Amino acid sequence: MCGDSHLPPAPESGDLVAIIHSTSQSTFHGRLRLSNRTPGATTSSFECASQTSSSLCDNYMPAQPLRVRIHRYGQPLSIFQNANSDTESDSEDDSSLVNPIMHSFLVNVATVSSTGDERLNLGVGDDGIVGRTVSMLDGRSKRILGEGVIGRS
Repeated sequence: MCGDSHLPPAPESGDLVAIIHSTSQSTFHGRLRLSNRTPGATTSSFECASQTSSSLCDNYMPAQPLRVRIHRYGQPLSIFQNANSDTESDSEDDSSLVNPIMHSFLVNVATVSSTGDERLNLGVGDDGIVGRTVSMLDGRSKRILGEGVIGRS
């Protein structure tokens, strides 16, 4: 369901993965992984497609995490942005108005992170996150770097 020729295959784990593709104003690519294998909060990790695919992957250190947002609907945010092409904004506030945010947390590129105190439902359904749109934001500028859809690995 979710594949990208720029990344090695994800291990068969039953965990979730979202392949993050760049927006029109970014070259950001990578893979977000989510797991409930350990007790407590859901663990998350982000792997850049390659260090050369985006300068953002080189610049983010543990002190500069990325903001992950899981949206209520499965539609890519770029559909909404193209419909409103009069505005060239890729900001956090614009996308949350048309596709509400269900969950939001920080992820480090360099290490495994957690979703705070929250254990996400890694299933399908009302509170499940499979099939939902996920967006990645620059923690400083709040600019949307990329988006994808959450699926099984």
